[in-house]
Formats: sequence, structure tokens, C-alpha cells
Amino acid sequence: MQIIANNISKSYNGFEFVIKNFSYSFNHSNCYCITGNNGSGKSTLLRLLAGLSQPTSGTIRYEECGKNTLGYVAPAMNLYEDLTVKELCEFQFSAQTVASFSREMIEKYELDTLMNKPIRSLSSGQKQRVKLFVASSNQPDILLLDEPSTNLDNRGFSIIEKIVDDYKKSQKIIIIASNVQNEIDLTNVQIPLQ
Repeated sequence: MQIIANNISKSYNGFEFVIKNFSYSFNHSNCYCITGNNGSGKSTLLRLLAGLSQPTSGTIRYEECGKNTLGYVAPAMNLYEDLTVKELCEFQFSAQTVASFSREMIEKYELDTLMNKPIRSLSSGQKQRVKLFVASSNQPDILLLDEPSTNLDNRGFSIIEKIVDDYKKSQKIIIIASNVQNEIDLTNVQIPLQ
């Protein structure tokens, strides 16, 4: 399984480039961290790899994996605020053609007491746990996490540790974009952007 970024560049205005001539092969069995200063293009690169944005030039290829088996979490992601956590999960799983989610999965993400609460009533940290659950609970081939511990306490961070550990064992691809040291420490390959 590989994601191959070949000479990709991204400009939003046609003359200033957030990312310029980036090439890299992301292979299974590694946990990557994209690092760099604010504005260096970490989030933009994740969006490109997720297929949520198209490069201005260059190509991204997925080998032995597909964009349909991809999970993505970012601070700016919105959830359906009027749904309960349970309704959101049921909707997400029906869209992914996954039959159901187990009690064990719900407990792993510490959502058991939140299932019947509307998303709008949750704290920012609880919403982040819901995002992580929706993105990773069906174990997609590729998991992209943009600053995943945003708004999480220590117990919430332990969920990220479990997710990363599961991915390392499963031989899939996980890529984190972050400058937070404890998130960087979870990974074994760091890719600095200028």
C-alpha cells in the first residue's frame, strides 16, 4: 500500500504557493508526521492527500488502496450539530456500508455516555472524540489526522495513542500533521515542510 505524491504544488491565488514541488512516497507500516511552521502547508498537504483539494500541478497516486477507504480528521471539520452522537454514527456507518458499530468501539472512544446527546451540546473535546471515532472506527486503509489532540485532555490523548498503535500493528498508512511534540513522538517518520 502506498500514496505517491509526485512534484505536487498548491496555489490558491495563482502566484503564491503554499506547497511547491513536494514529492514523497508514503508506505504502509509507517506512521508519518508532517511538521513545519504555521503556514508551511501541513493542513493543505493533508487535504490534498485526502482528495478534498486538488493540486495546482503534480499528481497523487494511490497504490493498493483507495480514497474510498480513507479517514480524515481536522479541527475545522464540522459535524451535523442537530443529530445525536448515535444518529451521526448510524448515518456515517450506513454511508460506509458498515453494518454496525460495537459497544467495545463506543467504549474505546469514551462515547458511551454521549450517544443520546445532540452534537451541539458537546464540549469541543467531546466533539473531537466523535470525529476520531467516525474517521477511524472502520479502520480505513489511510488515516489522516490534522492536529488530532486539539481540545483533548490526557484521557482523550490516550485514544489517539490507541488509534496510532492499532494502525502500526495493522500495516496501514497513518499520517499526522502537527507541531505538538507528544503527537510527533507517536510517529516514526517526520517530514518537515519549509
